[in-house]
Amino acid sequence: MKTNRSILFLSTSLCRGGAETNMLNIIEHLASKKIGADIMLLKKKVEFFGSYKQLLKKTNIYSVLKSEKKIKRWQLPFISIYIFFKLLLHICQHRYRIIVAVEEFTFFPTIVLSYCTGLKTVLIVGTNIEEEYIHIKKGVLRQLTKAFFRFLLLNATKIVCVSKGVQQQLMDKFTIPSSKISVIYNGVNTTLINSLKTKPIPKAILAQIHGAPICVMLGRLIKRKGHLYGIVIFQEVLRTIPTAKCIIVGAGPEKNSIKSYIEKNSLTKNILMLGRMDNPYRILSRADVFLFPSLHEGFGNAIIEAMTCGLPVVATNCCFGPLEILSEKKHYLQNTDNVTRTKYGILIPSNDSSKHNLQKTAQIIIQLMQNKSVKNYFSRKSIMRSKLYTSLHMSRQYSNLFDQL
Repeated sequence: MKTNRSILFLSTSLCRGGAETNMLNIIEHLASKKIGADIMLLKKKVEFFGSYKQLLKKTNIYSVLKSEKKIKRWQLPFISIYIFFKLLLHICQHRYRIIVAVEEFTFFPTIVLSYCTGLKTVLIVGTNIEEEYIHIKKGVLRQLTKAFFRFLLLNATKIVCVSKGVQQQLMDKFTIPSSKISVIYNGVNTTLINSLKTKPIPKAILAQIHGAPICVMLGRLIKRKGHLYGIVIFQEVLRTIPTAKCIIVGAGPEKNSIKSYIEKNSLTKNILMLGRMDNPYRILSRADVFLFPSLHEGFGNAIIEAMTCGLPVVATNCCFGPLEILSEKKHYLQNTDNVTRTKYGILIPSNDSSKHNLQKTAQIIIQLMQNKSVKNYFSRKSIMRSKLYTSLHMSRQYSNLFDQL
């Protein structure tokens, strides 16, 4: 086993997102094998606490920009040059062997630095690139953006896709050879989750949900997470179970628009917005159903977190992730217009507010809330499936990949 190598993880910031959590779990595993790994942040923003506090103390964390202030458009060219030379100087002062780009925003500096230094590069593709970065553009700009991403991907030493759906997209839409791609599913720290999920719920929250059927949505409050679609589904549930509660855990730029919709539709007694929580698992473990209404994904870490807590999952069949997690089908680009029971959960159409599909989705959620045998069946299936997606298994695969470079 090699012990003299060193790896640099490049990330925009250290917020409590799925990509950042995966990075910390990988670093923790590498540390147990006495393999050095540092973190370089483009912005000085660290939000991880709790269980990762000790790991962060032991890990070298550097930041290019010391300020969290928003960069003005006219400053971008100068800031970009500054970032590049700061990164180059840092790399020249340390004996790194591999640079890992944790998210798509760090692909470009990673590839440029590899040209200058000869270091091996790993690009982690954790989202649906076409939907996130390309479809929002128009005309020539769309084609240029696609060509730019293809250039970056082709010049990486290795690409890691977090799902087979993402892999298939890169091969079909960006003509990336399969030999350059490895699929490593995201994993969650099941030991940590199992220890945290039994903690008591704060009394103020418990008083609002005690005795009520509970639906939970967990994720950053951004448009692609589809919270408003999830609320529309929940409104249909309320027609049958007016005492039901929906708990939304997460923070983000869509907070005000979601809050406004809740107030406008007189849903404040039924929908609780709890913001970001260090321990959402104590909420998940006491709920009846997990609703995952994303418009598009790369994988869907929150699904695995909910399954680890034994929660039945109702998720949109968006591209990509939910289909691979909840079923065993091989067609990972498949979408559906129907509400479908799979082996490990329920798939619903993505962002389809037609009366027929809303009613069918609501019926499934109502059944999970009212029928204990159905809920217990999918709860067992969730726990069974979650065992395939552990942070230890994920970290071992990354470690093996680094060994091969």
